[in-house]
Amino acid sequence: MAFPPLIQSADGELIPALEAVYALRSANSPVDVFVFPDEEHITRQPAHRLNVYQRNLRWFDFCLPDHLPHK
Repeated sequence: MAFPPLIQSADGELIPALEAVYALRSANSPVDVFVFPDEEHITRQPAHRLNVYQRNLRWFDFCLPDHLPHK
């Protein structure tokens, strides 16, 4: 894979995502998984939403440093 996938999932949606996580880990591909309790498909709790946004930005900085505009 060109970059490690970032999975941020509601706890109710984790079971279907585990098949992909298992396949990636079986292939020795890195994958990050974060689970948010008491959420639905769209993250509604403000603390969780902030966490998702901050993690996305860190993921972009880590995985795509040569493709981002310089600060």
